[in-house]
Amino acid sequence: MLLRTRAITLLSLIALLACSPAASDPAASDLAATIDDGFASQALTLLQAAYPDDGTGAAVIVTIDNETLFIDGRGLADIAEGEPVQVDTIFRYASITKQFAAATLMLLAEDGLVDLDAPIGTYLPDYPEPGRAIPVRHLLNHTSGIPSYTGIPGWMVEANTDRAYTTDEMVAVFQDLPTDFEAGEQFAYNNSAYLLLGAVIEAVTGQDWAEAVKDRITTPLGIETIESGLMEGELDRMATGYTADNAAAQRLHMSVPHAAGALVGDVQGLADWANAFHDGAVVSADSYALMTSPTVTASGEEVSYGYGLGFDAVKGYRTIEHSGGIFGFTTDSLYLPTEDIFVAVLANSDAPATPPSVMTTKLAALALDMPFPSFVAQEMDLDSFGPVLGVYKSDTVTRTLLVRDGTLYTIREGSGESEVFPA
Repeated sequence: MLLRTRAITLLSLIALLACSPAASDPAASDLAATIDDGFASQALTLLQAAYPDDGTGAAVIVTIDNETLFIDGRGLADIAEGEPVQVDTIFRYASITKQFAAATLMLLAEDGLVDLDAPIGTYLPDYPEPGRAIPVRHLLNHTSGIPSYTGIPGWMVEANTDRAYTTDEMVAVFQDLPTDFEAGEQFAYNNSAYLLLGAVIEAVTGQDWAEAVKDRITTPLGIETIESGLMEGELDRMATGYTADNAAAQRLHMSVPHAAGALVGDVQGLADWANAFHDGAVVSADSYALMTSPTVTASGEEVSYGYGLGFDAVKGYRTIEHSGGIFGFTTDSLYLPTEDIFVAVLANSDAPATPPSVMTTKLAALALDMPFPSFVAQEMDLDSFGPVLGVYKSDTVTRTLLVRDGTLYTIREGSGESEVFPA
């Protein structure tokens, strides 16, 4: 349930971990008129190279100016049954959910039902001090200082995750923990914050948070394929989630991720949402600006995250984006505002053959007609990597680079491990 990162080669991975790239937008161009018929075949080649046809897979979509350039699936949605991934296969969105929760809260604020500067306790009167005094807006941009429950040592084990919780029971997991810092002082990616946003939505609307998302966003937009993860067992096209070596993923009841990561859906529904959102059909211009602008901490530090959305760049073009990592699934999506390009990749493994963030980056570059070169793995002397092994931290992510049993791995905090190689 964490923010997206990119890693294509070992050297680019290390550089990424050390710093965040500065984004700048080249002049916009009418790409829709210049992309040739070869795009789909090139995109299909990338997809086929990324995911085996006999293992876990992914569904992919690329749109420009609301027109679908490419949509396809690869691999198996259910390995035991041999069921292939289709374009309408349903995946856990994981932390991509956060933008839906943030937009729903912004709509409530626009209606005067929520004051972003009001303390949490205004809407959740039973929430204890000192957290109850934290303004709601600090939940949106991960500056609340409330500890993230997914980071509580020993809590995210199957004995805890494989059962149903009420919202109050989930809040109780972390509400009595001391805050990590004063609200607004720092940025720390935080699933507890978005669970609390879901609780605020429920308190204000009297609905389950996912029903509020449905009533205020997906139903008005005519999107029928985005659902609460609590409905997984009733969805015919729901993919099975896996982990490394196509093993079954850790069991997770979808009341646990809550508004931090519990929506499920297909790639088309996600694209329809994103295009409507960025076209101004969901929230007001003022709300959109808040959601898509960097956060500035009390110390003046600018963080590449707004309200439920992060920012980066592909080939120098600014992106508005979010990824997700949850037991059994990894997801990624990005939008290039100057070119009106949207890309999403949803995978049914938390340790996929190719991270979705790599695929979205490659597909976005291809749509820009600036494709990345192909890389071939090289032999390596693992002893030479000693100086660079360890833990890397940036504003938005923590990764560990390690050697185990003669293989080099990277592990993103809260997600599965991936093998890395020099190229």
